[in-house]
Amino acid sequence: MSDYFWESADIRLRPMQKEDAERFLSADEESVSKRTLNCTIGLPRSLGIQLDQLSVDFKNAPQRLDFSVETLKSEFVGIVAIDEINEQSGTFSTVSFIFSGYRGRGYLTQAKQLMLRYMFYERRFQKYNTSCIETNEAIIHHLLKIGCKEEGKRRRNIYTDGQYFDELLFGMTQQLPYLTFLRKMWFIFPNL
Repeated sequence: MSDYFWESADIRLRPMQKEDAERFLSADEESVSKRTLNCTIGLPRSLGIQLDQLSVDFKNAPQRLDFSVETLKSEFVGIVAIDEINEQSGTFSTVSFIFSGYRGRGYLTQAKQLMLRYMFYERRFQKYNTSCIETNEAIIHHLLKIGCKEEGKRRRNIYTDGQYFDELLFGMTQQLPYLTFLRKMWFIFPNL
């Protein structure tokens, strides 16, 4: 494993490039995946619209940070983004899409761990929020695996494919090690 911050055992995160937006545009043809991710079937998009929506070279920072995910062999396998950045509250969310031929290899988990490490330990954010449709078993498993807790649900909040579904809410808080230690020592510090 490299000492490079944005690299893990199998992948690296890098700035998005125009060619990546073109490849991501072709993923719109994966209607089943898009319905599961976006909970809707979107209209066809042009490359111009795609480029406006994705932050090539971090042009929309600090509100959103888009990354391309590539293997250590430089295969472009998907995108991830840090989104809904709220400096005042210290909260953020993520957006992610791994192309169908590369799912199930741990790439999303590694990418998400890099982003969480950056936001919690470099930017001092305190809370990660995300949600998904109740039928997305793969992302529910992924979120639990990386340490998120199910925090609740919005009943019948998503309408897709002719029916209503619950939206499940997940979150993860950053707890500084010394605060965790002090909370365990409640008998010495009863007011914590």
